[in-house]
Amino acid sequence: RDPPPMSSTAYQSEYRAIRRAQGLRKFGVITELLESATQSSDGKHSIRAWAAYQLGLSRVSAAEAEIARMIERSPPPDLSLALYGLSMVATARSASLFERMLDHGEGDIRMAGAYGLGQIGEKHYVPRLRGALRDPDPSVQQVAASALARIGDAASKREIEALLKATPRWQLRRRSGLRSALRGLKERSPNASARP
Repeated sequence: RDPPPMSSTAYQSEYRAIRRAQGLRKFGVITELLESATQSSDGKHSIRAWAAYQLGLSRVSAAEAEIARMIERSPPPDLSLALYGLSMVATARSASLFERMLDHGEGDIRMAGAYGLGQIGEKHYVPRLRGALRDPDPSVQQVAASALARIGDAASKREIEALLKATPRWQLRRRSGLRSALRGLKERSPNASARP
């Protein structure tokens, strides 16, 4: 995944530094850019979020702490990209950060929060993910359904079925995502379809 094109020379220089560091497996350079990189000229895309995403892709053991620290200290304008980077290396230590993101004002941040909790996969966060099934943003609902399927929460099957039933037929991508979540639930818990 490449970052959006930017005209800023500093941004392009830092982006190239990340790509070189990745190829050389020098993740310390990427970590340094988490703290020191510039913001782009439009204020929306930052090299810091891109560095967090790339560090997450690296699966380096120290990545989780570094990305979480950067997000806590000074979140980049494109926070969701940094959160997706964190979700690639997240453990239970990052779960509270993802849980807080479920209350964020922007849908893409809430979506990243639900995705991160699904990646961690702990049943402890099922109630929060079930709450996200009622989020006003349909994309957040869909990601929460997938997260619940990944965790294997068979009890959420009825709620996901109700979402699917309420989704208009012309919303093919959303319907497909909800069906996929239901299939995932069925695969993870063979008794999910059995009625008491």
